[in-house]
Amino acid sequence: MEEPIHGGTHLDSPLHFYKDGWDASQIPLERLLFLPIAAVDVRPRVQLNPEYLLSVDDILKWEYIYGRLPEGCLFLVHTGHSKHWADRMAYMGIDRNGVKHFPSLHPEAARFLATKRSVYGVGLDTPSADAGDGSAAHRALMSINVFVLENLVGLEKLPARGAYALVIPLKLDGASGSPVRVVALVP
Repeated sequence: MEEPIHGGTHLDSPLHFYKDGWDASQIPLERLLFLPIAAVDVRPRVQLNPEYLLSVDDILKWEYIYGRLPEGCLFLVHTGHSKHWADRMAYMGIDRNGVKHFPSLHPEAARFLATKRSVYGVGLDTPSADAGDGSAAHRALMSINVFVLENLVGLEKLPARGAYALVIPLKLDGASGSPVRVVALVP
């Protein structure tokens, strides 16, 4: 069987950008199972700017309403972009010059999550945590072994706080990623 490890809904392991980072099989189970979910909905901002980058201010506004991010949480960014999944060009946001355009994380927000909060993972309903072909958000997160989930769906079904996640990648030794099943337990 051949399966792309960075296609469809998948997990990017820290090894994706750091040779000493965890591979898909090395992420400890306690960082994958029963994670409290913190879900931020930026759909209104994405409607105004299809290339919206989640900001530190978005995180702080979420915390003002719902309290500090739970330690060891899975931080999910709901952009609404998954609605374009069936149309590859629209989903990837590829313009006539081949440049990609879609919502994602601002590198400063990724650095904030990596250095100021104790998140275990960050997930989005977009092709990447980084805008275009960049890697700054990935690098900030993965530098401290935070995994990234991409191409998520169904985020509209989640409350901002109170749900838990099971993140179930394949145990692939030496892999920089894995197809993944993400299950939310909603009260």
